[in-house]
Amino acid sequence: MATDITAYLQTLGVGFTTTLVDLLIGTVLIAIGAIVAWVLGTITKYALDKMGVDAWLKKHKIEKGMIGFSVSGLAKLFVELIVFFAFAASASQMYYPLPGLTQLLYKAENVVCELLKFSVILFSGLLAAEYVSNRIKASKISFANFWGTLTEVFLALITLSIALNSLTFLNYNAIIERLITIIMWGVVGFVIAIGLGVGIAIGLGGKDIVKDILKKKKSYFENLI
Repeated sequence: MATDITAYLQTLGVGFTTTLVDLLIGTVLIAIGAIVAWVLGTITKYALDKMGVDAWLKKHKIEKGMIGFSVSGLAKLFVELIVFFAFAASASQMYYPLPGLTQLLYKAENVVCELLKFSVILFSGLLAAEYVSNRIKASKISFANFWGTLTEVFLALITLSIALNSLTFLNYNAIIERLITIIMWGVVGFVIAIGLGVGIAIGLGGKDIVKDILKKKKSYFENLI
């Protein structure tokens, strides 16, 4: 009986030691992954800065299409996230006795990859929209600023729709329905605002016209009286 208990405790101790070593190795691998991710991200940003990608966008006055982000900054972020989650998921699968954690890490890696695809589509479309808008605004057509802005908004909405469709983890149809509702209310508000503006302008203009007529015909009315 004592022998069995001793053997059991030895087995338990060996299992605990093995698990502890595996956890330590897994943690070290994740830490190494974080370092490698940071190094690769920094190299990527440095390379893009040397290539002058963001400077080229500013030179051609389309940097507004990045809505405050930079190409080098986004590239650095995505490289770091993808590399880190790849290391973490692999370390978890090999050394952590937690299948749920491993699945979560792999899912996070897939989400980051989808967000990368989403960002490429979105910002490519927004940059193209900004370029087309600038060309229209620089032309000599009537209401160039209005048509340029309207074209940019239209192209941006199409781009957003395509980009959202690339995200498989979102309920795309529900998002599009809400987006269409927001756009419809925005158009209605725009039309109402224009109507009110035109009405007020006509009202004020009509008042001035009546006043001018009364001034011109003042002597005529005095003779009638």
